Amino acid sequence: STPLYSSAASDVYKRQLLDNLDLVALGTVCDVVPLIGLNRAIVKQGLKVIKKRSNLGLKTLYDLCNIDSQPTVFDLGFRLGPRINAGGRVGKSSHGAELLISDDLKKIYQIALDLEKSNKERQSIEFMLSEQIDLEVKNYHNHPVLVLSGNNWHEGIIGIVASRIKERHNKPTILISVKQDTGKGSARSVLGFDICQQIIKKPEPEELICFCEHFGINFHHIHSGNTENQFVSCLRRLHFLKIVLKISVLQSLLSLLFIRKLTNSQCPLYLRVL
Repeated sequence: STPLYSSAASDVYKRQLLDNLDLVALGTVCDVVPLIGLNRAIVKQGLKVIKKRSNLGLKTLYDLCNIDSQPTVFDLGFRLGPRINAGGRVGKSSHGAELLISDDLKKIYQIALDLEKSNKERQSIEFMLSEQIDLEVKNYHNHPVLVLSGNNWHEGIIGIVASRIKERHNKPTILISVKQDTGKGSARSVLGFDICQQIIKKPEPEELICFCEHFGINFHHIHSGNTENQFVSCLRRLHFLKIVLKISVLQSLLSLLFIRKLTNSQCPLYLRVL
């Protein structure tokens, strides 16, 4: 076999890496990584690989989405990504990985159809849950942090809805789905405010298991009493209300500076199609 350190082997490994940049680009965009510097270069090259449609799973999903033009970041983030992710939210969590690694055309096509179905189901659940929560949010319009809970809210969807509510009202948002004495929640925050640290610092931290990501957090809390009332009340008493009010002013200033900077430099891929 060819030695690992040889030039030929090095070329092979480089080619393998380049051939898989379509998956790297997909993950980079869907994970909301800042598309600057090396990340930008990776996504730009990854889009070229995707155009070749060498990955059967992505090709099949592209065909189902009726995408005929040059692949864009929008396609990755708002067409392919949600469909691949839908399996983990409302369907079979392994579907996404199996779609991308399988070479069985019949299996790939069936998985793609299942993901399309799961994505439509996810959209329907998200719409109904958003409508319900939007009505409840009106009761807390003067709260700097929105904390809402409900019985049996779909655990795979509340994170998306929390992001929507946060964007719409420009406030940190915490949504909790309660089943019996267990509450599972998802929180999304605004720029400059670390909601993860604030929740973790709440009383009785041993009863709270958290998973932080981006500007958000997923957590679950187990309590033998009335979980919904106790947990929600505890979160609403967190000592970050005044902090949020100050940060909202700072965030507005940062947004203006960011927009001004964009006008004098290259825009991220989300704002400018390669």
